[in-house]
Amino acid sequence: MKDAKKQTFDAIIIGSGQAGNPLAFALAEQNLNVALVEKGKFGGTCVNTGCTPTKAYVASAKRAWEIKIRFGNS
Repeated sequence: MKDAKKQTFDAIIIGSGQAGNPLAFALAEQNLNVALVEKGKFGGTCVNTGCTPTKAYVASAKRAWEIKIRFGNS
């Protein structure tokens, strides 16, 4: 870390989840210098492994069930 450049920010946002990303963009649009820190995948848990993927699985299962009911097991 000897070569690390010192930086200053108007806001540091921890986590790029549902609130982090919109907040970072909103502050940047106001010409603030923003740092967004994320330890995992960009988008946070909800987008990558939580809410969104789970909703996609549930929607796919529902459609499969509807097709099975409508057309049977053939």
